[in-house]
Amino acid sequence: MQMIFEAADNPAGHLVEAGIDVFQVLDDIVGIKNQAAPAMQVSVYPNPVVSELQINLNELPADNYHFQLFDMYGRMLFEQKTTNIELTVKRQSWPTGMYYYSISNDKTKTLATGKVFLK
Repeated sequence: MQMIFEAADNPAGHLVEAGIDVFQVLDDIVGIKNQAAPAMQVSVYPNPVVSELQINLNELPADNYHFQLFDMYGRMLFEQKTTNIELTVKRQSWPTGMYYYSISNDKTKTLATGKVFLK
């Protein structure tokens, strides 16, 4: 979770008179929206996962991509950066259960998010 609080000091030196300009609570991990990328751009399979998870970015332009895997508590368990359009993630000692993934590019634009079940 990330909290952002910004206050202005106008005129300078009078913080007591400052107002709140921005207040945001961001909860990107637990509140991942299940937004799929446009059809056929990102494939994440198999689901459920037994030993390996395959990620295919076959129709996306060349870029630096970030794959992240989170548990149900929002803890990042795995992160890999790649320029390849195909990525294989080998299952580690993660227990059976539901996990969330996020795929983004260097411009921090989220390309795909979703859920996978580890069997």
